[in-house]
Amino acid sequence: MTSLKASDKFGVPTDSFTAGEEITLTLEVSNPSYRTVAFQTGQPCDVVIFNAVSNNQVLWRSINDGACVTEIFRGEVLPGETITFDEVWLGTNDNGARLGAGSYRIDASADWDFETVGDSVARPEPLAITLL
Repeated sequence: MTSLKASDKFGVPTDSFTAGEEITLTLEVSNPSYRTVAFQTGQPCDVVIFNAVSNNQVLWRSINDGACVTEIFRGEVLPGETITFDEVWLGTNDNGARLGAGSYRIDASADWDFETVGDSVARPEPLAITLL
């Protein structure tokens, strides 16, 4: 099970932010099974911001080029445990320019190699936010 939420600088979940405000995007991944699951990945999660009007226009991505993995993350998720990954977005595009007021769609995923079940991509429902 996975979920995605956006929070303001005080940690309050919301879907409306002031343009330029620091936004914490949290991807939660839960293990609903009865056994511990071991995993490894080159990047724990990837967050992508899209213009809500033009679904294919990527404005910002937490993994800018995705070509260079400098560390392998390994871990375990215990039965019933939820782990979280936070990514801070400053309301800018990949070039650092501040995005204007409008509606944006956020997609996130955790692409892991689970030792017990093989490759898996945890992908929650997209999140809609508004910059004011």
